[in-house]
Amino acid sequence: MCVVGALLILVYVMPNGAEIRLQGVLLRYAGRFLQEQPFTFLLVALWVQLVLGLFALVVFQQVGFSFRSRQNNNLFDLLNPGLLGILNIIELLWGLQFLKNACK
Repeated sequence: MCVVGALLILVYVMPNGAEIRLQGVLLRYAGRFLQEQPFTFLLVALWVQLVLGLFALVVFQQVGFSFRSRQNNNLFDLLNPGLLGILNIIELLWGLQFLKNACK
């Protein structure tokens, strides 16, 4: 098992050596930046919580709208609730765009 893993790593490293060196440089720079600006960790954690909250909101709304619909109770049919389902999709896209712009 260990030999197979070592061979897979070698097969990956051989043609991608320059890329791996570049990734090492970028990781060192990121480490220095985070040592100078530790507040960034909190911002990343806040952003992840906001994204998870947005997805939870959209899922709960989809569940509510789908069970209210008289067509069927399929939660994966995003257009099942009709106009409310379309508005739910627009809300998700709008919220993701807002979070993207809030990080700038």
